[in-house]
Amino acid sequence: MESHKRNISEFNINTGMKGFVLIDRVKEISQETIFGNSIGLNGFLFKGIEVLAQFGALHVRYLCDFKSHAFLLKVENCNFFVQSLSEGKIDLEGQLVSKSQSAFSYDLSAKSDGSIVMSGKFLFAVTNYDSRFKSELLEQHYKQVYSCLRNDTKDD
Repeated sequence: MESHKRNISEFNINTGMKGFVLIDRVKEISQETIFGNSIGLNGFLFKGIEVLAQFGALHVRYLCDFKSHAFLLKVENCNFFVQSLSEGKIDLEGQLVSKSQSAFSYDLSAKSDGSIVMSGKFLFAVTNYDSRFKSELLEQHYKQVYSCLRNDTKDD
């Protein structure tokens, strides 16, 4: 039997998106909550999940003073109350439910015209920066992203 092996040196996925940061603005942030918005999700529910994950992870990084790498560990549940997301402004809300030294649980939601269009429980974790997650790159990057989102100067 002949073995068919492929040597994949590069693998590209093109989502058609201009940029990776789906959050457009952080309006308010505290130790327990975060409020912001996103514009231009263009109807796709997967972008709603992604923007909520980005939103929660940004709050975790904020709580850790951007000194740890934060990542989505689990979507415990996610409920959709529409068939597709509006193309206009989506308001984002996050509530920290509980946390430990390395795990953070959130209730996250997205609203359109004051009505909840999706909500869920998301679990995030943090780890120290290391050779894979380089502090000299990521810490400054996420500080700059946060600063732009707070000052409403996000680049695509």
